[in-house]
Amino acid sequence: MDVKVKLQKAKLWLIVPCFSVISFTSCKEKKQELRPTYVIAKDTMVQILAEIHLLESSIGIRIFEEKKIVYTRNIVKSKIYKKYGVSKERFFKSYNYYTKNSESIDSIYTDVISEISKRQFELLKK
Repeated sequence: MDVKVKLQKAKLWLIVPCFSVISFTSCKEKKQELRPTYVIAKDTMVQILAEIHLLESSIGIRIFEEKKIVYTRNIVKSKIYKKYGVSKERFFKSYNYYTKNSESIDSIYTDVISEISKRQFELLKK
């Protein structure tokens, strides 16, 4: 066999495995990280955040009218946590977990905005 042919075959044997590895790793989907059990599910987190942000905005409107606003806000937040069966601590641990991944928190807040818009639309229909 010609030396050139042997060199071409050797190159081919090096290129094919390298190309296979590169294409396999680039096409492989990112492995979904498993959510720890203490973290609140995304859908529930969206509902809680939507209610908290609606609460905060309604309190913000009346902030100069009432002196006991902090007390009232904390009572209502406690009721929101209770409604969804979570503690304040679990909520904040979950929130911290989601904020460590910008894609996760962006996705959650996109859904929160949609949820608030949906609720606003429902109120305007009445």
